[in-house]
Amino acid sequence: MTDLLPLFLRLVRQEERERDFTVRQLSVLLLINARGAMTVRAMAAEMGIPKPSVVRAIDALQRIEFVRRREDPNDRRSVLVSLRAAGQRFVDGIRQEPEGRTVRVAEPVGLKLARPTAAQA
Repeated sequence: MTDLLPLFLRLVRQEERERDFTVRQLSVLLLINARGAMTVRAMAAEMGIPKPSVVRAIDALQRIEFVRRREDPNDRRSVLVSLRAAGQRFVDGIRQEPEGRTVRVAEPVGLKLARPTAAQA
């Protein structure tokens, strides 16, 4: 696991340079990928940060069409945030090393991602 941390940090720095991503924005993407559509309140609680910080990250991700907001059908006062196709492709891309082996990059930020089976890879 410790040998993956430098790879994760290198990927984060590269993406921040190329797309001006922050670690918080990447964490939001990885969290939604791992848990599915979530409310801002649930994301803030899971990440242990204030809601306004999550909202700023979501705003930036929505501007580049990586996430979408939609009304929660179970509670019209709440908004669910989910990945759009471009966001899913991005997450799928950072989960792969150039050689095609799966990298569990989410673990340094507290998430667990399942490795794809041979049939999925």
